[in-house]
Amino acid sequence: CRHRTSLALEENSLDQPLWKICVVPCKSNPTVHFALVLSMSHVFAGGSTFYNIHNTLTRYDEQIQKMVSDRVPNAEELKANLFGQDALDFPVSNKLTHIFLKGAIQAWLTGSKVQQIILLIDNDEMNKKKQEYAAAASGSVPFVSTNDVLVSWFSQNSGSQYSFINVDTKGRLEEISNDLAGNYQHPVMYAAEDAATPALIRQSLLMDMNKNKTMIRRVVTTDTVPSYFYTLFHVHYGMTTNWASFSKPALLPHTGHNNNKRSIATEDLHLPFRDYQNFLPTTFTEMTIFRPSPGRTAIQITGHNIDWVRKNKPTFFSEEVLC
Repeated sequence: CRHRTSLALEENSLDQPLWKICVVPCKSNPTVHFALVLSMSHVFAGGSTFYNIHNTLTRYDEQIQKMVSDRVPNAEELKANLFGQDALDFPVSNKLTHIFLKGAIQAWLTGSKVQQIILLIDNDEMNKKKQEYAAAASGSVPFVSTNDVLVSWFSQNSGSQYSFINVDTKGRLEEISNDLAGNYQHPVMYAAEDAATPALIRQSLLMDMNKNKTMIRRVVTTDTVPSYFYTLFHVHYGMTTNWASFSKPALLPHTGHNNNKRSIATEDLHLPFRDYQNFLPTTFTEMTIFRPSPGRTAIQITGHNIDWVRKNKPTFFSEEVLC
């Protein structure tokens, strides 16, 4: 179904709808298997909004959740209070724009092609690692999450001097509630030393009102940002995002051909589907954490050089997904 699924996402021009859903029958067995493709503009929807709609459309037992479409007028000010103004400004600054353009030009001149790999996570091995990392933190954090382990591993092995973690601000601030529609996420920048261990990632994300920790702040480099020339000539960036907790397995009612008996169409595989070939510059590598099937977690890594993934594959990765 891959070619047909690609066609379902084509023609993303300005005159196309901001979101659409396509049902793509399997070529070899169209009455049994199909792909369901939901695409949505990132301009108005973050991961939580996308999956709120996705889960409502793909689960017969999902209660429809009303989402508030009114925009929070002072959202940028609230995010500045959460992340700090410098951290808020850097991802949309000329520094990052120019490093993006530099990488795009390099890709064009060299003919470099984007590569992609998907790896499943072994739950048992991951749980062991989380316990080990939490114990090594000597009480500095109450726990270490799968996200912390994966982001730290990615930052330390991808050749990135700085990595961005996309943080959804919904639910972290009273004024930006979970029932809001829209895109309220923001990339938080981490230097390599800020992500040296999973515990450092966890420390930065924890907010403790009792200890007056009301900001998401890097632990080691705190609020420093790289200079323009260092950014332009010396920096490779990593980007990470986590959709695993938003996604639920599809359960669709289906009337089969066997005496019209009603049954449930279940999900075989859930994948992020992106066409990065003409978009991702050589100066960026991206990792998405997602739920490929019920009870499982996987990562999708996209970049111009991802040979390091197989060379530095820890025990908590079980197998590669070929698609």
